Amino acid sequence: MPGVLGRNLPEKSRAVVAILERPEETANEHVYVNSFATTQNKMLKAFEELSGDKFKVTHAKMEDCSKAAHEKMRSVPAKGAVWLRGGFEATVLIMLDHRGFWEYSKTKGLWNERLGLSKENLEDTVRSVLAKAAA
Repeated sequence: MPGVLGRNLPEKSRAVVAILERPEETANEHVYVNSFATTQNKMLKAFEELSGDKFKVTHAKMEDCSKAAHEKMRSVPAKGAVWLRGGFEATVLIMLDHRGFWEYSKTKGLWNERLGLSKENLEDTVRSVLAKAAA
């Protein structure tokens, strides 16, 4: 199962501040950060354990989803209409790291340490999400 790189809003804010504080080091650079790395299965487990709910899981092959997204996109030839059909499926594929789109922690390297950013915890993030959803 593909990995998931989480980025929490407070961590994004700290990253922006750290980047602005290091203009010589970060100028004209692609800066990659994350709060944590996990898998879809670990994320599901954390949500189930911390919420007390059991989620229905439907398994699908990414290649089948990719094929369906491309077929839908090609079915609307009008300029700009490509995102009217298949856009949702394509976005989900990107979110699920189809073809390594989010693997920059392996391919490009993270700047967390260079920027003085700490790692965050999946369970703490899930608790925060659940608390906000309940409010």
